[in-house]
Amino acid sequence: MGYQSPTPIQATTIPIALQGRDICGCAATGTGKTAAYMLPILERLLFKPKEDLATRVLVLLPTRELGIQIQEHALRQIPDIVIATPGRLIDHLLNAPNFHMKKIEVSQVLE
Repeated sequence: MGYQSPTPIQATTIPIALQGRDICGCAATGTGKTAAYMLPILERLLFKPKEDLATRVLVLLPTRELGIQIQEHALRQIPDIVIATPGRLIDHLLNAPNFHMKKIEVSQVLE
């Protein structure tokens, strides 16, 4: 993806996230915040075996514009990662019979 070295937000947060600890960071647009939290998540998904079929990561977004709208048919595939706004998440919890949060390992709240 063209990365030569981590940005300051990535260099600060990735080692902490790889330890399984919570991170909270603030950086300007375009500084690599998405990679700062998603790379450790992808590492976890790749190298920690899945015990059973379950959604393992929840990324909660404050607005619809920051994420792709999740549709119910996608949740039937039991994806590893779900990205949703609070309203959409509540809708899926109430109306998507195959979606639950019992096995969530990582959750991210973006502002």
